[in-house]
Amino acid sequence: MKTFKLKYLEKKKYSWIKQSLLFNEFFEEESDLNEKLPEIIYCSKDTKDIDQYLDVINFWGVYYLPIEFYSLLFETKPIEKLNDLIELTQSDRNNLYLFLEKIILSISNLEICKLSLTYGHLDCLIYCNKILKIVKLEMFCNLASKNGYLDCLKYLHEHKFPWDKSTTNNAAENGHLKCLEYAYENGCPISESISYLSAKNKHLKILKFLHKKCIFDNTTFLNAAIGGTFDCLKYLHEINCPWDESICSFAASTGCVKIIEKTENWSYNIKKVVGCIKNLKYLHENGCPWDETTCSAAAKSNSLDCLKYAHTNGCRWDEDTCSAAALNNNLECLQYAHENGCRWNEDTCSNIALNGKLNLIKSEYSSLECLQYAHENGCPWDETTCSNAALSDNLECLQYAHENGCPWDKTTCSNAALRNNLECLEYAYKNGCPCDKRIIKKFKLKK
Repeated sequence: MKTFKLKYLEKKKYSWIKQSLLFNEFFEEESDLNEKLPEIIYCSKDTKDIDQYLDVINFWGVYYLPIEFYSLLFETKPIEKLNDLIELTQSDRNNLYLFLEKIILSISNLEICKLSLTYGHLDCLIYCNKILKIVKLEMFCNLASKNGYLDCLKYLHEHKFPWDKSTTNNAAENGHLKCLEYAYENGCPISESISYLSAKNKHLKILKFLHKKCIFDNTTFLNAAIGGTFDCLKYLHEINCPWDESICSFAASTGCVKIIEKTENWSYNIKKVVGCIKNLKYLHENGCPWDETTCSAAAKSNSLDCLKYAHTNGCRWDEDTCSAAALNNNLECLQYAHENGCRWNEDTCSNIALNGKLNLIKSEYSSLECLQYAHENGCPWDETTCSNAALSDNLECLQYAHENGCPWDKTTCSNAALRNNLECLEYAYKNGCPCDKRIIKKFKLKK
């Protein structure tokens, strides 16, 4: 190979190499165009040697590939070469080679185009349009906006690809302001409810852009509360977006993440979403109404600080607060509510009993601990406590409830049978729980 000079890249057949990381370095250093660089590899965009093409791409860090490359790629399908490059290169280059491998394994032109918009390769998108003559579908603009690839979105629009409300919705939902601005300013329609998507997904800049362009109503505020971002809540209040009691309820139950069990690898800590006291406090201090659902929402999500704040600042509560705390074994909230005069009823114990294997939400306390607390402090129970324990494979609670005088009926055995839980079924039947004859026969139960 003859000695390389940077001035060669001024020739059309080599100019494709200029769109690379290495050329940018030469350009920044103001290198001499005539300087001889003996160890540089290069090739024409018209080369028919795919291995050489890929070596040059890898050496220079080329990030925009010509149509000629894609034509050769699909003709030769160099899977082994790409696998070698994936093993030898760093992760940022791996993404390119993984993309190239995926498109040559694609089963259709449609899939190739979708992949180009998923990975953000405008060069491949151009190949799809010019060479593959891809059918012009709305989904392509929607994908470009969803993934935030403004250059791809511009190309699609300039080449008459259609778009619709999903294009702007996707940009708003995923926080891609520039895509949203471009689409809106070029006539793409927006849905009246687009503010809901940006509010729920915490995109303050997009909310500001959308103001006076679409509906901002109570549901916008509700979605901001669900998203839990203080700045979005504050902004919506400042522009007089309407609110109601549901806003405080969601603020009391979402917005923050609480670690409830640590692991050796911090990324696998067991977490749950809880209410955000900062958000709830701001809403209340600025006049947002609340009602009993604020306390029950805080109790259900184990947001003890929100529950305390709401109660001490005059928010009403009722039996649903205790039953909501019971639903996920939130013993601290249950204790606080009961010890501060909140009423409870049979739903509290029955909800606790339901927290067996069917409850996928991790809790700091066991259902047995919660049931013991409730019963020892005078909470009433009824047949539903035992039947729910059986329904959720909760043998400990079933045993505790029966041994402490909780009534049961046929539903307990029916639920145990429904779950095919022989332990609960045999325990209940042997201890005198009424049972349908068909269940006795099917499971061959004996006293």
